[in-house]
Amino acid sequence: MKIEYACFWLLVIIVICNPVRENYFGKEKTVGIRGALALLVFFSHVLRYCGRYGVLQNFVYAGTAAVSGFFFLSGYGLMKKGMVDGEQYALKVCKKTLHLCLVLMLYTGIYLAMDVVSSDLQSIAEYWRAFVQEGDLLIDYSWFMIVILYFYLIFILSLKLCHKNVAAILCVSLIGSGIYIFSVYKLTGWGDGWVANGLCFFIGQCWAVGQKWTDVWLKNRKIAICTGSIFVLLISVAESVLAREQKTTAALITMFTVMALLFALLSMRVDFSKNQFMVYIGKISLHFYLIQGLVLRIWRNNRIYIENEMIYFGVSLISTIIAATVIAWLYEQVRKWCKHERVSEG
Repeated sequence: MKIEYACFWLLVIIVICNPVRENYFGKEKTVGIRGALALLVFFSHVLRYCGRYGVLQNFVYAGTAAVSGFFFLSGYGLMKKGMVDGEQYALKVCKKTLHLCLVLMLYTGIYLAMDVVSSDLQSIAEYWRAFVQEGDLLIDYSWFMIVILYFYLIFILSLKLCHKNVAAILCVSLIGSGIYIFSVYKLTGWGDGWVANGLCFFIGQCWAVGQKWTDVWLKNRKIAICTGSIFVLLISVAESVLAREQKTTAALITMFTVMALLFALLSMRVDFSKNQFMVYIGKISLHFYLIQGLVLRIWRNNRIYIENEMIYFGVSLISTIIAATVIAWLYEQVRKWCKHERVSEG
């Protein structure tokens, strides 16, 4: 095992030694977790703009691991409510889906405006060709949104078909995940990054279904330590396979699926809800995620180039927080105004 994995294993053991939190995946508890994941994604994206990684080389892929956590939380949250409300919850998920589509439309406009200002505007055909052939999107890193929308639609379909039949819902979700992974891997040239987290949404659903058993099992520290150690070992083995083979999709999917499970195991014992900075980032995490690509480009391009990497990181982080805060506030004001207008007309 590499030295970094040995250190990672020790960190896992230290975290597992903490007691299990009550309602660890409750809505208020996960806001801070989402903030931590969003910052991890940002950090990995910043590294991609830096020429020298050094000891941080492996953190370039930490963003994909963090996205595994996001997918897990989404699958968990939807399944938890779906088991209670059944088909009735499908309408709420439809509203969530519409909300995400509106946010994507908003950021499409913002990124198009940036392309106009930077004289990089292309034709619709060129944007479409880049997406179809290579999986490149107008909005930087927005592949996550496309995939989560797909899983939302699969979940809505499963509720409509299966109502409160938990086993049937899981079967539909697993089939949907399999279709997605196979289609993207076999029929497109989008790259393995699109499918690396393909099972994490489903894993979150499974955790929601079996939580009463996993909680009892993993509250035992000895069992939790053994489980965490196995997860780290599996991640290490998968990474070694990837290091030897340039394209091993099965190893990649395995690695990030196990990372989602390890994320869940550690989240039982780590409380980010008391860290106000993490909580704040969690509240604006969607906008923080979508605007960061544009901010990172602004501070490193042909016209403006911050050479010092620490300054670049600091300026980019502050700029991203400010931009996400402003856009999130404006978006909410527009939503409230539209809602008020509908009520007035009614």
